Amino acid sequence: MTLFVHNLYQTIVQANARRFSNVRVITGYSSASFLLRVLKDCPNLKMDIYLGMALQGISAKDHELYKQLTESGKIRLWYVCEEPMVHQKVVDFYNDHNHQSYIGSANFSERGFLSQTEVMTVVNNSVDAIFSAIKERAYLCTSPVVEEYLRFSNTTEVSFESEQREEDVSSEVTEDKAGFSSYEHRTVNNGSEQSWRKPVGTYIKGLSLNVEGIKIPIIRPDFRENFALNASDPFLSLKGVDMYELREAERFNVQINGKDDEAIVTNFSELRLARFNIRDEVLAMLNLHDNEKVTLENAGDGVIVVQANKKAAKDRPKRYNLYLIK
Repeated sequence: MTLFVHNLYQTIVQANARRFSNVRVITGYSSASFLLRVLKDCPNLKMDIYLGMALQGISAKDHELYKQLTESGKIRLWYVCEEPMVHQKVVDFYNDHNHQSYIGSANFSERGFLSQTEVMTVVNNSVDAIFSAIKERAYLCTSPVVEEYLRFSNTTEVSFESEQREEDVSSEVTEDKAGFSSYEHRTVNNGSEQSWRKPVGTYIKGLSLNVEGIKIPIIRPDFRENFALNASDPFLSLKGVDMYELREAERFNVQINGKDDEAIVTNFSELRLARFNIRDEVLAMLNLHDNEKVTLENAGDGVIVVQANKKAAKDRPKRYNLYLIK
């Protein structure tokens, strides 16, 4: 096994750019300035970059530059917008069927490849499966969908390449009735202020939302999950929604439209009912006809709330109420 611990930028990036025309990268963090440097030093290298920790936040300035670079065709920058976040570091240079792959500790960033002490090693196995898996959970940075999943900092004083401690951040959220925050304002210990627009419930390190229940928007503009309730096997999508105490692959008792049922949170971030058809129940809540398609026009900013029944007996399993806010 060959270990690389010194001059990673020269020995890995620049050396392989002379041999290969493509590179794909999975990294927790990066920056537009580093990618611009790579483009300048390796102008013939085409890049696909997957930012695995994007849910922690992206600099607004970097986001705009990422979009420009992606639209230019020089780089394709992808955000992982679903939990669990990805902290892998995988760098794969390739031409046709020839590959040179690395894994290790270094983010694809100035710190990772130029200033911090890191270690990388060559991988002889194929990394195709790793990249196929992450692409299923990533959105191109130019997609309008990412602005519903992610928050963007209006300043660059705080680098998202370093994880902030929970006690370093204070947060204030203003919420609209659709379950989306208008803006979240945060102040960090160095006095800088940052703002993001994001859906309520999306991952924020150290943020506790003061809301009654879990809010699941029925229709979310630009979300690819809008087919959920209109599918042949309907469900409510939990993508971008923090389920708090509920876990994936969990079943729990619910009451919906005055009827008792059991709800299931699947491993695919879906909320389903065991006995009743969840689409029929939502249609009833919206006063729509049977078999009518759920759309932005008839659902509007409707939100399904999952709220614990505080009056349930202590010696019985916890029960949740599902109801509509519109």
